[in-house]
Amino acid sequence: MLKETHIESFIEKITILEKSLGSFARFDFYDPIEFDPSDIISIQKLGKSMANFVGLSDLTFIISIVSQKKNVGGHIDLSNTGNDVFIVLSTDVAKYKDAVLATLAHEISHKILALNSVQISVGSPQPLYERENEVLTDITAVYSGFGKQMINGCECSISYEEPTIDGTRKITKSLRTGYISREQFSFVYLMICNIRKIERSNYFADINHVGKTVLKISLNENIPLINGEFHKTDYSQSLNKSFSDKLLPLQKDLSLIKTLINVLQHHCITVTESHLNKSHLELNKIQKQFSQIPTTANNNPSLNYLNNAFMKIEYDKLIENFQPNNSKSKKIIQGLYKITNLIYKFGEPLFNSKSFIQNSINCNSCNKEFKIPKNKGLIKSICPYCDYNQLVNTSSLELKKLTKVHSSGFFNKIFSR
Repeated sequence: MLKETHIESFIEKITILEKSLGSFARFDFYDPIEFDPSDIISIQKLGKSMANFVGLSDLTFIISIVSQKKNVGGHIDLSNTGNDVFIVLSTDVAKYKDAVLATLAHEISHKILALNSVQISVGSPQPLYERENEVLTDITAVYSGFGKQMINGCECSISYEEPTIDGTRKITKSLRTGYISREQFSFVYLMICNIRKIERSNYFADINHVGKTVLKISLNENIPLINGEFHKTDYSQSLNKSFSDKLLPLQKDLSLIKTLINVLQHHCITVTESHLNKSHLELNKIQKQFSQIPTTANNNPSLNYLNNAFMKIEYDKLIENFQPNNSKSKKIIQGLYKITNLIYKFGEPLFNSKSFIQNSINCNSCNKEFKIPKNKGLIKSICPYCDYNQLVNTSSLELKKLTKVHSSGFFNKIFSR
């Protein structure tokens, strides 16, 4: 199966060709003439036939067969501005009829691109844009009507028997031409055929057995892109609607999540934070009130007795006034434990397995931030700004694993205003 990056790159290149050469595009396939790959005159006639097919009949293609570097199937001289165009085929290519057709199609396509000033930007590093332009040339050959020749000739092999001491042995030699694989050629070929509404029976004709097998596989793997619906002028509108329909369930879920958060915020967080803030303010108040009760000892035991009695009365009043807060805090803790343990039991994505440990806190009285130690358990912390005395848990919360959690109804009971 082709990589998504390759598919996108091929479609981009076909788009470049359609914009540049679309008005000259052929909607048929080249039907090769008979030729002898060992006869240069025969190959010369083949080159002329192929050039005429793509509208280059005013040019004279002069073809020769010369030994080339390894992995070089052919070369075209694009420096000549006259009517003569020189093409060199390697001696290896000349051993295979299909490879000769594919290589000539590639080299002639170089001339088509040069005449129309079509190329990939040279902004990339040289090896990259050179290869990209060679791939563009392969695709141009398919685009120009040589698709069958490129699929048949991109991978060729011949087998023959060679005499040995023990009898004979079978020798198989193979050759690859072009810059993309047969699988990639097949995808490009199918896209172009479907762009031009060519019937399947027509584009499968005259493809060799291996090529047809790869074409069928490519057709099955790329069904979403080999789609006659793409020809409809209103396809983008239907796709936009489909896109909106696909997003709608998630949008509904996100809306519901927001609503549930608002419910939790209103009935749980807001109520709890209000109680927290109010209780800390009252704690700070009674701490100050208690600290202001006279505690001076003197030599008169009776006065000491009376002072202590007065102090006990004030103490009882302060504690009694704060008892409702203490009772409500117990209920809130009970409710919050149920919620946190439900989250723990539910697991991801609601429960974050990483322990949450505070490095600093905001004073619950003056709201100013100050640092606290880590992993010291429950410690007494005095605010350096307002001297408010409070207890702080410096370790992560140990959640209790509940085997059975009864959560229904406790929100209203505990977090009602």
